[in-house]
Amino acid sequence: MKKIIFVALMTFTVSAIADAQSQTEVGYAADMSLTPGIDKRPLFEKLLVEGSVGASTSHHDTRIADISLRIGYRFTTRFHAYALAGADLALCKGGDTRTWNTSNHFGAGLGYTLYNNSGRNNWDVRASWAHSIGNTSWKQSQYDASIMYSPRRTGSATFSLGFKHVQSHTSGMPNLNLVYGSIGFRF
Repeated sequence: MKKIIFVALMTFTVSAIADAQSQTEVGYAADMSLTPGIDKRPLFEKLLVEGSVGASTSHHDTRIADISLRIGYRFTTRFHAYALAGADLALCKGGDTRTWNTSNHFGAGLGYTLYNNSGRNNWDVRASWAHSIGNTSWKQSQYDASIMYSPRRTGSATFSLGFKHVQSHTSGMPNLNLVYGSIGFRF
């Protein structure tokens, strides 16, 4: 009796492993996001368009709220680059007075997909640089590193958590080191 149970369990285990392997191979062929190397999807599927709003912690009694748009391109299944445009609002508290400064910025960034489960549960690591443009009340440069999660590769919400160093070029505004969070949507 023990031999029959053992053989039945072994047969079941081997068949389950073979079935899982065949489904994995089909998944690799059907979903190019898991194929290593060059991304073979059509051009419009390689484009990355993402909008987000975010807020930071306080440093030197200053908090930042921002809105940004990223437009990028996926070179491979894991590596992407993007252009970044946005606007910042710095809320400063100095004693009994509260002031605010605005800044528009433009920059670029790189991203790498750490984990992608057939287009679901995407985890990206990103680094970007941006500099203020135009006639703004706050001239600054931003250096940013973040991790981003989205439930799907396209057409879903995004959630980011990161660190931002803001180098101020305006007198009276200090340099800032901030932890921030953002919520957005990836098209």
